[in-house]
Amino acid sequence: MSEKLPRILMVDDEWDNVESLEEVIDRANIKKGHGMGLRDYTAHPDEAITLMKEAMESDTRYSVIITDNHMRGTIDGDQFLRLITGKVAFCWDEQGMDKDEIYSCTSFRELYETVTSRGGEDEVSEFLGEYFESPQEYLGFVEYFFGEHSKHPILILLCGNPQEAKLDGLDGLVEVFHKVSRRTKGGLLTSERALMNYLVQRQVFTAEELDFALRGHPRLDPELPPIEQIYRERRPHKKR
Repeated sequence: MSEKLPRILMVDDEWDNVESLEEVIDRANIKKGHGMGLRDYTAHPDEAITLMKEAMESDTRYSVIITDNHMRGTIDGDQFLRLITGKVAFCWDEQGMDKDEIYSCTSFRELYETVTSRGGEDEVSEFLGEYFESPQEYLGFVEYFFGEHSKHPILILLCGNPQEAKLDGLDGLVEVFHKVSRRTKGGLLTSERALMNYLVQRQVFTAEELDFALRGHPRLDPELPPIEQIYRERRPHKKR
């Protein structure tokens, strides 16, 4: 594989939800010396699949994939993560199936009908059919990013209530973070800082790079009063 710098992929249909996170990731990359171009943003999972296929064609990889859970469109963030990790059968049944069984199917509709007897229209198999000609091509995509000999991207799911996240098939593969910053008993949880600290633990960034990214940020600087850290943007003026 050619030597390419790792990239971070962010998927969220409401850009303002991840605006601050994008800013600190860009600043951390600048400190690292990689520049801002190593962070890709897309609003929907279908665009994310396209970017991942383009990365595969150019023999590059993502080191981190961050997605919102609830998005407008055909599939949600948890389904998107199941698709890219080869756990697609868990979108239809909590028991899932082995990859070998997927290889035996000639179409995504056949795969769907093999897993479940629900019948009717299915947005997941239709979604896969738009981007992959066959289950075999799809599994080649999965093997490239999540195969036994590939360096798997770190997967992060942003969720308003992490306790309600449906992680069938994703146990041990995904880290779930609160989507919003909130007050906590005895302190403050700033979701972007918590996520960035996790990336430091996973050695994506160093503590020095994180400190550089946060210092002077209009909302995430740890020296700011808590009320300014919680709100993503200025609160609207009260109507007179």
